[in-house]
Amino acid sequence: MKPAVRLAPALVERVPGLALGVVLLEGLVIAREAPDLTSALGACAERVKGDIDLEGLARLPEVAAMRAAFRATGTDPSRYRPSAEALLRRVLQGKGIPRINAAVDANTLGSLTFRLPMGAYDADRLRGEATCRIGEVGEGWTAIGGKGVDAEGKILLADAAGPFGSPYADAARTAVTEENRRLLLVIFAPPGLPGGRLEEALAFTAATMMSHCGGAVTARRILAG
Repeated sequence: MKPAVRLAPALVERVPGLALGVVLLEGLVIAREAPDLTSALGACAERVKGDIDLEGLARLPEVAAMRAAFRATGTDPSRYRPSAEALLRRVLQGKGIPRINAAVDANTLGSLTFRLPMGAYDADRLRGEATCRIGEVGEGWTAIGGKGVDAEGKILLADAAGPFGSPYADAARTAVTEENRRLLLVIFAPPGLPGGRLEEALAFTAATMMSHCGGAVTARRILAG
């Protein structure tokens, strides 16, 4: 697929069983918002509040497994929370769901539904092959909110221009806007995820994006460590 994505052997050695679900979507028309998606996000948030409480959040299988993956690479998951956990925590604290645009909101719905970190990236801003690896000393990126992130020891996605995404926080450089027509969707799946769950999450999230933004899937891959 273009852009190509691979898992670095050093990451697989440190976190055996880590997997990625990757989809390239093209021909999108991204609206600022979609009423049906707003309703779906609200309904999902209410289900989360009914199923989970803050005290038990870290014990959810998906959350606990991703926290363990963070620790395996040297990242403290209580200081740098996996993005799906942070999203669930935000909902449980009554802070609401961030709204960006229809494509990003579809990504948020997928993450909230399946409790997995997901990233949506502007495919036209990627430079060459993308690698999922462990961040090195001296690396970093500017997150979408403007915060500087130290990449050392973090699971991340990087291209020829450097880190652009992670299951913690994504970079402003590849943020998805209403001008985008090509989007790379990446789902980070921790070891031990039940069989078929990653495929289900990938199919659901891609279909949700196409339902609200049009376009088509032009490439799809599951990468397993």
